Amino acid sequence: TSEGAAAESSSGNPYDCDADLRNWRMSWSSGKQDWCCRHSNRGCSAGDGAAADRPGAGSGSATNAGCDTDCKVGAMVATCKARIQWAAKHHHGGEDSPCVKAIEEVIGSCEQCAACPLADAGCAEPDYACGDGNEAQWSAQKRGWCCEHASKACSTTLSEAPAPAA
Repeated sequence: TSEGAAAESSSGNPYDCDADLRNWRMSWSSGKQDWCCRHSNRGCSAGDGAAADRPGAGSGSATNAGCDTDCKVGAMVATCKARIQWAAKHHHGGEDSPCVKAIEEVIGSCEQCAACPLADAGCAEPDYACGDGNEAQWSAQKRGWCCEHASKACSTTLSEAPAPAA
């Protein structure tokens, strides 16, 4: 690719493993993912043999523990998995695709969390769009979830909801 050729001519590497790292899962070719994981410990998915057992991951490489990787932001240390779950609940609850938004946010502050595939992050995406429709017509489960996670529909109780249409 032109990206690979440009990186090779300036650094001797066939790929620039820093380019578009935040979005590597969707934008990198499988060849780039494999090369960068093996040689720079970037773009690795959990369980793909990343870190110390991969060639080129000698001393000085960050340990890649997938979703269990510790990430420090300010004085707070938490695993990537915990950060993704927390951000989905507290920053993106009630939005469409809260887990996708959460992992993007977390990778933005902790690049090493790119090694945590969303499927392994333990982040469950409910089918609730808490900004849509008439809250009084929502199911009790949706109202409860939206109240807890998005502070919406908290005042709507079952007694206020209209009877279901016949």
